Amino acid sequence: MSGRRILGSSLGSGRNTILLLPPIFWMTLTRTSFSDGRNAHRIAVDYKKETQEVNPATTLTLHLARNGGWCGSIE
Repeated sequence: MSGRRILGSSLGSGRNTILLLPPIFWMTLTRTSFSDGRNAHRIAVDYKKETQEVNPATTLTLHLARNGGWCGSIE
């Protein structure tokens, strides 16, 4: 697999939790993402950056703040 895969999610007026299952691939790749920080429900510019090695068994649970969002890439 070559190239970058972009993922994204945004949320409206409520809070929500989303479970992402990995795309089908046969090797370990790197996920880089930006998500709501601890105070994102009060401070719009509060975010955190995460990097994680992902494989076919990896799942990701997203906890989105009100009007929050998440974006990431897998490469």
